[in-house]
Amino acid sequence: MEPNGRNVTVREALQLINAILAEVLSDQEGDFDTDTRWCVKWFATHGFDKAGYGEAETLAGAYNTSVKGLDRSGAVYSKAGEVRLLTTAELPNSYRPERDEHITLWEVAMHMVKALDESGLAEGGRILDGASTRVEVEAVKELAYLVFSLAEKRSMVQVAGMFNALVTSWPEVTSAAKAHASAAPKATEQAMLVLDEELGD
Repeated sequence: MEPNGRNVTVREALQLINAILAEVLSDQEGDFDTDTRWCVKWFATHGFDKAGYGEAETLAGAYNTSVKGLDRSGAVYSKAGEVRLLTTAELPNSYRPERDEHITLWEVAMHMVKALDESGLAEGGRILDGASTRVEVEAVKELAYLVFSLAEKRSMVQVAGMFNALVTSWPEVTSAAKAHASAAPKATEQAMLVLDEELGD
């Protein structure tokens, strides 16, 4: 209902909700690393389509990063004067965030989306557990929701669905991450026992 007593239509209510949501998501974006903020802005403008290097470098300057650095991060492809974000299909399998020399929130989220889509909860949990000491875990979920929202606006149905799956299954993913963390020490202990036995021989 409007302050003057007039009933708000469903369409008007949704517009108000989306406006508030956009403000909240923009505030959350300030918590992301600079490379991730570049990726979010690029995705909002181009999705996974390619665009000119000059535009990419200008945007990178605004976020205090560089296209060369973004290319090294494993999330961006830059060649022959053209730049684009890598899709989940182009990302390598068996990502190890704990060994990533140039880790970004965007890369972690993309690999988790890929893992859930192609391998399931256990693999998504393994990646989240490996990234837990490198990035803010809850920020991964915030980023996933933001990308879902942007993908919907761009009518990227498949991408929106993949990121929505990460958001809606977040409790199960975090449980899988805890299970992986609990199992890891046992695996290390078993490996050490085998090594001790071999040395004893």
